Amino acid sequence: MIKKSIIIIINEVFLFIFKTPVYHPRFWEDEKEKRRYVHSYGFFKKLRVMLSGFNSDKYELYQLDQNNNNIYLNDIRRRILCERISKKYYYIVHNKIVFDKYLHGIVPIVPKLGFIQKGEFRQLHASDRITSFDDFMSELKSGSGLFLKPNQGGSGRGIYRMEFNRDLNEIFVNKKVYTSGEVKKLIGKFNSYLIEERFIQQGFSSHLYPDTLNTIRVMTMIDPVTSRPFIAAAVHRVGSKKSVYADNWSQGGISIWIDVETGKMGSGAQYPFNGKLTFLNYHPETNVEFKGKTLPQWNKVKEMVLKAAEYISFMPMLGWDVIISGNDVFILEANYNPDINLIQVHQPLLMNDRIKSFYKHHGVI
Repeated sequence: MIKKSIIIIINEVFLFIFKTPVYHPRFWEDEKEKRRYVHSYGFFKKLRVMLSGFNSDKYELYQLDQNNNNIYLNDIRRRILCERISKKYYYIVHNKIVFDKYLHGIVPIVPKLGFIQKGEFRQLHASDRITSFDDFMSELKSGSGLFLKPNQGGSGRGIYRMEFNRDLNEIFVNKKVYTSGEVKKLIGKFNSYLIEERFIQQGFSSHLYPDTLNTIRVMTMIDPVTSRPFIAAAVHRVGSKKSVYADNWSQGGISIWIDVETGKMGSGAQYPFNGKLTFLNYHPETNVEFKGKTLPQWNKVKEMVLKAAEYISFMPMLGWDVIISGNDVFILEANYNPDINLIQVHQPLLMNDRIKSFYKHHGVI
């Protein structure tokens, strides 16, 4: 608590004198995690990038050897100042149960089948189909598979995918064979876990890479002048073999740029784990082309996200994860301080005057 107070004081002093914060623990945690992907930039280039408030991987990610870093929102401001924009009510989107109950009936939300609290099955809604281990096994053996996800958190961490193979009469947990007893023992260790049926995605988003649920990240902001929501940016996240069961970009998925007016898709980018940024026009594993294609149901996505953003307008900035499946559109979850690297790898946020005005209004820049 004392350390946190000292950090807050230091940042406030620097904000007052130099108009910039200087320290956030997560910035250095991120730097340590990304350090293994930073290749041959040289000490002084790395130092220059970090002194500008960016983690050193942004030298390659944002091509800062040829682009002006002032048109990019840096990591230290995102960590500290963007955090303040919607954090007062963060639990509404951070807690998936609260999110489900808060927006239920306003926009279509991906349904939940049950909840595990300290190894015990609980009901979220009267309609929940899983209230016991027997229900769980019955659902697993009769359905297309189940996902168990932590109630809080993100980035695809802590997810378990369970399937029953009828031909082999075996249960697979993250593609490893488990007995019924081992599954029961594993579930007994879970606390605050949601149970979802494996979403069978249909249409174009699934064709891009059928082994993951591929979502649209839509970033909304409340215009400080009109008090109405607008879509600041959007990308289509698509999974890969590296990202395993999620479409998460930082784990190896692909981020595809979307023109927010038309829904037309641009190039896709993969995180430069090998130290070299590459852009793609098609998925490297399925060979499905996406550049130049117009995303199906984009107008419905915009309508739904703007409706949700207006309903929850006391949180001025949010990142929505949206599923398009055939003719249907669902909201999976939302983030109160969404990652911006998968957006800025395509286009710097501060080049957009409306976004820049938003950030100025909230003291981010």
